[in-house]
Amino acid sequence: MLDTNPVVAPNDGGLRKAGLVETGIGPRGGWRLIRSLDEITLLDVHNAFQPTSVSNIDLAAGASDCTVEHAADAAVRLALDAATHTLEEALARYTLAEVRASAGF
Repeated sequence: MLDTNPVVAPNDGGLRKAGLVETGIGPRGGWRLIRSLDEITLLDVHNAFQPTSVSNIDLAAGASDCTVEHAADAAVRLALDAATHTLEEALARYTLAEVRASAGF
């Protein structure tokens, strides 16, 4: 999904900084989950990779003097905030254990 080698993903994604994995050195080293799959939600993983709003739309934020643009930006921001909240609530309902089970493991 990340279109990269799986060894690179935890380092790039911030999973260690988020307290989800730890690293080991040597022949038995590598990445290891710190918490159980039952304790890690999809929201935890999402936040490790994308700690800000799900929307990456950069609104003008006062860059112009246009009243209509300001009103439209405000309405879009409210909609994006609502969408972010809804997505985060949904992601928080699913654990990695549930994802694993639904994949047949």
